[in-house]
Amino acid sequence: MAASALVSGAVVLTGPATASQPPSQITHGKDRPDEPLVIGHRGASGYRPEHTLASYRLAIRLGADFVEPDLVSTKDGVLVARHENEIGGTTDVADHTEFADRYTTKTIDGRSISGWFTEDFTLAELKTLRATERLPEVRPANRRYDGMFEVPTFDEVLDLVARESKHRGEVIGVYPETKHPTHFDSIGLSLDQPLVDDLKRHHLNRPNARVFIQSFETGNIRELSDEVKVPIIQLIGGGAPYDLEAAGDPRTYRDLTTPEGLKEIATYADGIGPGKELVLPRNESGATTTPSDLVDDAHAVGLAVHIYTMRDENRFMATNFRRGTDPNAKGDAFSEYRAFFEAGVDGVFSDHPDTAVAAREAWVAGRGSGIPPPTDWRLNPTQLAVEARTTGGSTWQNPGASSRSGVQPCPGFPDAVPGSGFGHQDPGCEVGDDQRAEAEHGADHHDQADQVGVDAEVGRQAAAHTSHPAVVDAALQTLRSGLHGRVLGHRMSPSESL
Repeated sequence: MAASALVSGAVVLTGPATASQPPSQITHGKDRPDEPLVIGHRGASGYRPEHTLASYRLAIRLGADFVEPDLVSTKDGVLVARHENEIGGTTDVADHTEFADRYTTKTIDGRSISGWFTEDFTLAELKTLRATERLPEVRPANRRYDGMFEVPTFDEVLDLVARESKHRGEVIGVYPETKHPTHFDSIGLSLDQPLVDDLKRHHLNRPNARVFIQSFETGNIRELSDEVKVPIIQLIGGGAPYDLEAAGDPRTYRDLTTPEGLKEIATYADGIGPGKELVLPRNESGATTTPSDLVDDAHAVGLAVHIYTMRDENRFMATNFRRGTDPNAKGDAFSEYRAFFEAGVDGVFSDHPDTAVAAREAWVAGRGSGIPPPTDWRLNPTQLAVEARTTGGSTWQNPGASSRSGVQPCPGFPDAVPGSGFGHQDPGCEVGDDQRAEAEHGADHHDQADQVGVDAEVGRQAAAHTSHPAVVDAALQTLRSGLHGRVLGHRMSPSESL
């Protein structure tokens, strides 16, 4: 669906995109026209094993506007959320001797890959596996969740997003990516029709749905643009789209990002998703330089720009944003976000949605104050809010308490494995959709407890390093308005104002 706009959180068909159409109106709407979107990359994958319901739920609790499931197919044609169809690195399949004979070597997008592949497993078989941390050396703390969570279906992700939207009181978006569509087409397991069917089943194939569909290939999203009523995003990587390569088309992603290439993309898509280095190129030392023309060129033809991937660790940052020599230590994430926000991007994919939300609100607060942002950008409104809470600055409601009189949350972790040590289900508790949402909120108190402990300490450091008191005041004013209450998964009550 080329040429669309989000108005008050709804996609509205508007005819062909033009340079006169503000790009912000494509992605944001009248309520927050100048704020970039925060997309939970594979959920909150900086804190939980990626593409699990726990990861998506935490991303929403931390304030993400959208969550992103990558979609692949099972042998029986069910869409499941995995970064790749090869699952040796993201599940415990290697420990299942009953599946040892499924280990094989395949050619995927022209590359030889060995492992276990989703298309060789039925959904029932996949459900016997458990997710594991994909980057254990980088995020060793996430390994404590290995073996706890199932591989979710896209249907289950949509159910979760609907429940969490109801709980949060605002609609959370979903941003699915079709992975290796040419490969899946070649084996009779097209991703497109099941995707459309799932969206229709959840009443999401409509102009006002909070949905983006993305792909690194071009052909399948051209076809989808004629079938769906939601925005399409053309992802931009290195090399060339595999479908073009397979068809003998010499065009590369570099060709797609020229002014002419972007004009062509605008005929079938509503935005692009480039790697962040295409917006802020790096010099020989690995530091960012001045912004490229990509954002301006995309905006000139009405395309939004959502960059990937923002991560807190040094190893994923340009050298000018790194802090210290440990590649896995936290870098200067707030300066990095600020640089991309200043470059004009319309959205960011982030492994750490809380950092993205806090950086966005700090940037908005500093801009709204009329004071130039400080060079040493350390302000973090989330952490300042937590600091106020932990030092007695305000009284907060029990996050596990029900918001409705007479309804008590049921205990339990609906996506945890029985016997894993995580929770239980009270047999005397009648659980409907509303109560389940409440139960999941209360059960996830450990998510918030983990984050509060970290944020309280970081908050003290952030306050100590903030070089512009007036910007702190502006951010606190934003917090007093109640805007930031959504970051911890619920809105502030009057007693919670700072």
